[in-house]
Amino acid sequence: MVVEVSYIKYGSESVRQVIKRSKIDNVNSNGNAPKVIILIHGGAWRDVNNTCNDFDKFVEKWDNDGQNLLVYSIDYKVSSEQGGKFPQVVIEVLKALEVINNDINNNLNIEKDNYNVTLVGHSVGCTFITQIMEYEKFYTLNKLSIIEHINSLVFLEGIYDMKLLHEEYPDYDFFVIEEFENVESAIKECNNIGIDEKVIRYTTMDSIVIVHSHNDELLSLKQPQRMVEWLKNKCNVTNDKLNVHYGDFGLHNEVYENISDVAQLTTS
Repeated sequence: MVVEVSYIKYGSESVRQVIKRSKIDNVNSNGNAPKVIILIHGGAWRDVNNTCNDFDKFVEKWDNDGQNLLVYSIDYKVSSEQGGKFPQVVIEVLKALEVINNDINNNLNIEKDNYNVTLVGHSVGCTFITQIMEYEKFYTLNKLSIIEHINSLVFLEGIYDMKLLHEEYPDYDFFVIEEFENVESAIKECNNIGIDEKVIRYTTMDSIVIVHSHNDELLSLKQPQRMVEWLKNKCNVTNDKLNVHYGDFGLHNEVYENISDVAQLTTS
């Protein structure tokens, strides 16, 4: 069992503009192309303690399980580095995805266009996934090449609806304002969930996994329940594509280290 770790810079403005690549190449893979997983950490856009290393225990678990995976974990500038100029950080993550796409096609001996991608997010990492699903709003001059390869989504302890977040947790407005300048802009601009508009792209997914812990001390079940409701009623995602898991998976920041239950849900 071998994990080959390397780092890819995708910008020069911050040390956080880096992608951690972990290639898990097990002998039982029979030469098959590895499945690609892209991880996006949380931290309310502001916490410097959340980095591309957040999911290291998942990578170790996947390796020990004998999986054959190509894993990319994206780091990004925090709010204080961005100056609160949304959607700067979304564009930053989209550019990181383009770097990942080029890395897959050019350097890793995977047949061009012959791969699928699973996106995994934690907390605001889930918010990023919702924005990737409607990337055209933010990335107006370019097509996101990797989008056609994304076939499954995994949401862990996600923030989805800014309006609901404001109503339930007004004390959280401070970090929303740091990113969006004001709550009203966050509700209108963050994603289509807050304004209750559909996004067709979700129906093209093979699988959408939503995980939320009963022990989460920062977010109640209202956020994932709202996401499920929106996916079903507004986006017409069918039940056979939705896998919803509510359980005792640990505190908010323990979920992305939960190798006994959650790590397996991300690759199943």
